[in-house]
Parts: sequence; structure tokens; C-alpha cells
Amino acid sequence: MQTVCKCGKTLVIYYGEAPWDGARSLKDMMVDMPKWMEKRFNDYPMKLLEIGTCRNTFQNQDIFNFIKIIQLLYSDKVEELQRYYANIKVGRDTAELVGTITENEEILNYVKEQNMMGVRKEGEENLAPEEAIKRLKSEGEKKGIAKEKIEIAEKMKEKGYSTKEIEELTGILLH
Repeated sequence: MQTVCKCGKTLVIYYGEAPWDGARSLKDMMVDMPKWMEKRFNDYPMKLLEIGTCRNTFQNQDIFNFIKIIQLLYSDKVEELQRYYANIKVGRDTAELVGTITENEEILNYVKEQNMMGVRKEGEENLAPEEAIKRLKSEGEKKGIAKEKIEIAEKMKEKGYSTKEIEELTGILLH
């Protein structure tokens, strides 16, 4: 569950598989309120976006894909999911978020295997960081990768940064 606060209004984003069964207002959270207090009590409804049952259509394609994929996974409609997304590219961040929220190891492994920068060739095993940097140097211009990023990645590797740290700080995928 995630809450987002903006201008004094709170939106609860619930991404659990089971339907939301929690409070939907401040009053729902109160225990045994006396009748005299009910008249003076300011109740605040909760704004809830329940991913599993959401029927809204979102204009942002990533948000639409995110919600639709989770709904199809939760309802065990894997064939429909595969058919629907056979020719639609889903962003890496969207896929990673879906995999994390649904705890779907297959999706998370797929995201890890994807190579946004072309360092690893199709069907090839992961490269060691040194090999990946070497390949980046030779293919960098073709891929439009800035020479400075490659040099920074090399220096970071020399100083003992992990592959994950290098990827996060340079934006270059090494695996």
C-alpha cells in the first residue's frame, strides 16, 4: 500500500491481491464512538485506488499497462496477458514495478535479463563488468553512449564500485 499526499488530500494506492477490507474513512477507524460525539465529529473519506479492481482508463500508457498487467496476473489470466501484450512494448520500469509488487520472480528475472544498452548479445551469458565496459567502448558510438559515461564507468570499476552502483550512477546497464 502506498499513500500520496498533495495539498492536504491523501490517496491510498492499494496493490494487494485480496480486495481492500480496511477503513474507508476516518470514522471507520474510530472504535465505539459515543453518539454525542458523532454529531461533532468531522469525518474524512479516504481516496482509494485499488489496483486489483480499478476500472478507470488512464491516459498514461505506463500507468494503464501497470494496472492491466497486475489485474490479469491477479485473476490468473496469463494467456490473455500474453496475447494482449504480444506486440506491445512495456517499459522496463513498469515491468520491474509489476514484478516487485506481485512478487513475480519470472517477471523480475525477465527484467534483469533485458539489456537496454545492447551490452549483452541475444542468448549470451552475462558479461563480467570489465568485458561489458570493453564492449561498450567498441560499440558505444554506434549506440550513442556518451564517451564520458564509459570513462566514468571504467574509473568506478577500478575503484571497486559494484556493478549495481555503476549502473545506477551512470545509467549504463552492464549485465
